[in-house]
Amino acid sequence: MYNFKLIDGEEIEVICDDVLVGPDDKKCTVIITNKRFLVLDYPGMINNSAEELRILGRMNTVRMKEIIFETNIYNIKRVVKDGEYYKYVLDDDTYVLLNNDDIRKYMDKLLEK
Repeated sequence: MYNFKLIDGEEIEVICDDVLVGPDDKKCTVIITNKRFLVLDYPGMINNSAEELRILGRMNTVRMKEIIFETNIYNIKRVVKDGEYYKYVLDDDTYVLLNNDDIRKYMDKLLEK
């Protein structure tokens, strides 16, 4: 399950679970909408009382992934192969390293327009 809200006029285009995020091969979820590029993961234990109670067995809660990275879809200027990852370069020259062919193919089509 995912803990995020769509903004006005936003539609989900792609959802990919178990996307490897580099360089540590952390598995996350990537959601691409017609407006945003989102990376989601489960929240950490720090300052998260619901997760602490769930782990201790004192409360049954559904684990939900939350946004850990978000950018406007049009901030991504290019996708470059970088070893076994693809580097999604933003307009300020920062980047995200991901290893997932479905995301790369979608972004290649979007960037061709």
